[in-house]
Amino acid sequence: MWNEVNKVTISKPKTIKVSTPLTKYVTGGKRSRTTKIAWHYTGASGVSGKSTVYNWFLPIAKGQHPKNYASAHFVTDLNGDIYEMIPLNYIAYTTNSANAYSIGIECATTGSDDHYTDKQYISMVKLGAWLAQYYGLDPRTDFIRHYDITKKICPRYFVNHSDKWKQFKLDCYNY
Repeated sequence: MWNEVNKVTISKPKTIKVSTPLTKYVTGGKRSRTTKIAWHYTGASGVSGKSTVYNWFLPIAKGQHPKNYASAHFVTDLNGDIYEMIPLNYIAYTTNSANAYSIGIECATTGSDDHYTDKQYISMVKLGAWLAQYYGLDPRTDFIRHYDITKKICPRYFVNHSDKWKQFKLDCYNY
């Protein structure tokens, strides 16, 4: 377990809980273990996390797009808000073959290279550090990108800037 020497309790960051119907379109049932935290991007630069939650994920959960199966445990927004959608003990449809053992976090992005705002990055670090502590994981080794499972360029900023990905994991570890 990481950070055993300086055991500090990290508080869960403030989240906005979204009442998500737990349908077959958004969850594969309960998860028995969590060994990874999987990071994603929403794939549409400049679209808010709130819009992603209410205009993409919730309609899917309600079966309004019956060919789509997609969800996330959390969605981070450009303004720093964190939306909590799928309970942590449930499987979310985020990372293909890693769904059964990972927590999925979708991140809104901005700019031509799909980067994050400063407020959002701080929220991402706080959420990542809390989840790592909660599950006894080491961000340096137990955080994955969607890319690491599927080779899909997701999250694009962290795939295209591996130095920023390494720094993000280190920032979560140090927090």
